[in-house]
Amino acid sequence: MDEFRELVKRLAGRTAEDIISILGQPARETGPRKEDRLADGKPWVVEIRRTLIYFDVGPTIHRLRVNERADGTCEFQASGREISDEPSA
Repeated sequence: MDEFRELVKRLAGRTAEDIISILGQPARETGPRKEDRLADGKPWVVEIRRTLIYFDVGPTIHRLRVNERADGTCEFQASGREISDEPSA
């Protein structure tokens, strides 16, 4: 979580183009879509202009997802590496 917080602090307030210039080309980019959300018990729709997906951006961040909203702001989601239940050989 600390690594993700530091990364978001570094990228917050930047445009998707700024993020691409910092992190390089994403591994994958998807086009526009609408996403249903729920806030304070009320449904609403957010328009996503594009999503940038990066892999292995840090020691603990396996996947970083950057959603660029229609208003130009970016949202961040990250996931770590899977922890295997099997002992290492």
